[in-house]
Amino acid sequence: MLRPSLERVRDARVRQPLLADAMNVADKVQDLQARLSRAAKQTLDRRFGALYDKMYRRDVLMEAWRRVRANKGAPGIDEQDFAAIEQEIGVRTFLKGIRQELKQNRYKPTPVMRCWIEKPGKPDKRPLGIPIIRDRVAQMACKLVIEPIFETNFLPCSYGFRPKRSAQMAIRKIVQVVSCAKQRVILDADIKGFLDTSSHYTPSDEAAAKSGNGALNTFILRPLRLPRLTCMTSSSPRFTRCNTV
Repeated sequence: MLRPSLERVRDARVRQPLLADAMNVADKVQDLQARLSRAAKQTLDRRFGALYDKMYRRDVLMEAWRRVRANKGAPGIDEQDFAAIEQEIGVRTFLKGIRQELKQNRYKPTPVMRCWIEKPGKPDKRPLGIPIIRDRVAQMACKLVIEPIFETNFLPCSYGFRPKRSAQMAIRKIVQVVSCAKQRVILDADIKGFLDTSSHYTPSDEAAAKSGNGALNTFILRPLRLPRLTCMTSSSPRFTRCNTV
């Protein structure tokens, strides 16, 4: 009867340092993001010349792993899942490899697995890209660094794909405006298949305006030029090329 209790105590002792380490990492990343946000707010057209090196900071990569791990998701074309990384490679070794590749400018993303999912109530299908976990972590690290800078340019009325915002919040805002401001006109517009046909050079121009670091711009653009391994239900997997993630 005592053994399970001792094992629980031992497990708790192991988890406590890991939890404290994770909290310390999150605090460091939040501090970095706060400093970048303050700098961006001071001058909206400021160019940030040293961002790429922030991507491969150990705390940034660890926080990127934590977020990607929390999102779960299926493995990419290498079929490597989270369990394999944790049990066979080790998280620290896995992140060390990504860090070395980024630091030495040897990082090259792997082609994305493209699957087609049904659109509710529509005959059309939506393309879904599934990068390998390694690339997801690297992309999340990039997001952690550049997001607080680009956030300063968004208007308060923007809700799509922004941190701590959602479509439900946008609906509540519309209801508030209709109820309190007595607005009676609502415009709902959508650009059909925008990401299917848009050029990947447009985002690069915006990235270049914010960052003077060519390495970061290359990192953002490189995945957009890779072929996708497309999974079709009616045929064998094949490689296709497209301009979007």
